[in-house]
Amino acid sequence: MKINVYYADGEGGSGTGFIFKVSGGDAGDLYFLVTNRHVIEGASRVEFRFTKSTPDGHPNHEEHHICHFETDSYNLIAYHPDAEVDLCIIGLGPALQSVLDSGHQPYIKGFTVDQIADQQDRLSAKAIENVLMIGYPNGLVDEIHNVPIVRRGVTATPIFLDHNGRPEFVVDAACFPGSSGSPIIRYDHGCFIEDGETKFGTRAQLLGILYAGPYVQPDGSVQTRHIPTGAVTEDDIKVMINLGYCIRAEEILGFYQILESWGAILD
Repeated sequence: MKINVYYADGEGGSGTGFIFKVSGGDAGDLYFLVTNRHVIEGASRVEFRFTKSTPDGHPNHEEHHICHFETDSYNLIAYHPDAEVDLCIIGLGPALQSVLDSGHQPYIKGFTVDQIADQQDRLSAKAIENVLMIGYPNGLVDEIHNVPIVRRGVTATPIFLDHNGRPEFVVDAACFPGSSGSPIIRYDHGCFIEDGETKFGTRAQLLGILYAGPYVQPDGSVQTRHIPTGAVTEDDIKVMINLGYCIRAEEILGFYQILESWGAILD
């Protein structure tokens, strides 16, 4: 989901978010938008849009509903309890209700807990895995159909290791402004190896969330920066080296206490 952000000084930018679904017990499923802290923090207004659903439950790609809110009056924004983890969740209840109030059903799909790659998945992984990155590089989107841009890459560091001692890994993929918050998905289709066995079919697991990347400075040194939400200069583009730093998807579980306070029923 493309997230447009606007600041008090009139500037704006964009990032990427994806939907995470948990049980709300008798209230039904609850949906949350996962993105980076630095995408939302400091913004005064946030905007995104849902694709509407057809009567038989399929996406109506040419009809959308725009949702927006002022951050200072929206009480369903939470940042990761660990300030060094660049993640944010946004409760989507009011946004989804606004679609329903307009007389339409939103087409909505979300990742679930069982789709997050856990420790066992990571330890059994190969040093190099195929990945997909879904998002909105440089804010690009199919405006008519409200669909994102998918890019393919590989893990540049093993996902079973903590990159530089943090719950992160690196991907080799083209990471540009607007890609902040992109889900990184371990993806194989056809024949692949899992737990030492050859399997056929499709495997898709949520490995992580893009948040930063290395830039080469004029003096030759390398600096890590958040993937920006706004436009970058030509000089910035020249020094981006198409590697992305990703927060391990398991860090989403760090929001559990917050999600429970919002009505989620978690195992």
